[in-house]
Amino acid sequence: MSDVSSPALYALAAKIATSYARTHTVPVDALPGVIQQAFQGLARCMQPVATAPVPVKKAPGRVGRPRKS
Repeated sequence: MSDVSSPALYALAAKIATSYARTHTVPVDALPGVIQQAFQGLARCMQPVATAPVPVKKAPGRVGRPRKS
């Protein structure tokens, strides 16, 4: 289910919106928005998690005073 626009995701969003509408008072004209919000929430869950870059330690340089040439 890696495809964000998969039919299964749309069906799940519709089920979530239907369950919400059964237990809450939702005007008929607001139902498409409820479905859209459910779909967008599911789509965000399907996106890969961004990982923080791992800091690279610098190699220790010369310690002390620089040599005179």
